[in-house]
Amino acid sequence: MDYGLSLCTDFISKLDLDLSGYQIVTEVGSAHYLYFPIIAALAGGKRVIAVAKDTNYGTASNTIKSCKLLLQKLDLDSKVEFVLDACPEEILETTDILINAGNLRPISRSLLEKLPKHAVVPLMYEKWEFRPEDIDLEAAIDIGIKVAGTFEAHPDIEVFSYVGALGLKMLQESGEKKRSPNTFIWSEDNFGLELERAFTESSPSLSGKSCDRFELEQQWENLDVLFLSSYNSNVNFTELLEAMAAASVHRPRIVHLYGELDYLKTEELGYAVHPRKNGISNVMTFTLGNVGLQPIIALQAAGYK
Repeated sequence: MDYGLSLCTDFISKLDLDLSGYQIVTEVGSAHYLYFPIIAALAGGKRVIAVAKDTNYGTASNTIKSCKLLLQKLDLDSKVEFVLDACPEEILETTDILINAGNLRPISRSLLEKLPKHAVVPLMYEKWEFRPEDIDLEAAIDIGIKVAGTFEAHPDIEVFSYVGALGLKMLQESGEKKRSPNTFIWSEDNFGLELERAFTESSPSLSGKSCDRFELEQQWENLDVLFLSSYNSNVNFTELLEAMAAASVHRPRIVHLYGELDYLKTEELGYAVHPRKNGISNVMTFTLGNVGLQPIIALQAAGYK
């Protein structure tokens, strides 16, 4: 069996996921995100509608084709309906579960008003990670639509534990040559805690974990790596690094998972940056899919639960 399909069945069983009798509107995306509608169908969804869009990662037609091939292996190709770009109003009016996924965002007041009052919207991430641009939460409360986060650290899925593995992989791919680089983690949230745990147990030498500029300045001259991972930080890291560069000739390597960062401007200041793309405060530069399929399938299945 396809590895992804095997993971789907494993997590459906582990979570005792039963979607019998529910109509679900979800997305179908590229690569790891092909499995969103497959999980819903495997778990017995009465009617599964998957929204496809052309994106930077692939065309809607290719994504649908790839998903259908997997569904055929399970004899479930008749269980999923595919629609392009947006879900029709007549489908929303009878939907029980509307997934907060990229192809369905933003979930606006006008969209929520089309759902029946008993419908629910799984965030597909922890409630403390809530992003107001994803869904009009005030509208959901006004209408009576329940919105729920996913407990990613639950022992049946342990999705959050993969953050540490992702951090180590990013550090390894950054070009840092030292076996045990002195590393400072800029974070005071759960992402930072997982990185701290992984770095403490592995090769990086942890110099500190904080969102305090004074603490960073105290460690600066001895740092090999500054790892930026503050989910809701209001710090512009390019401006912070510019100030540090004005005060010192030392340039630690910059590895960023979260945080506002203009990588080209940062490189112009003399820093080596990984990954070489702009950073945003509450959007991962690399998702957990970068370390494998398992955390993504686990999160999708748990989100439906």
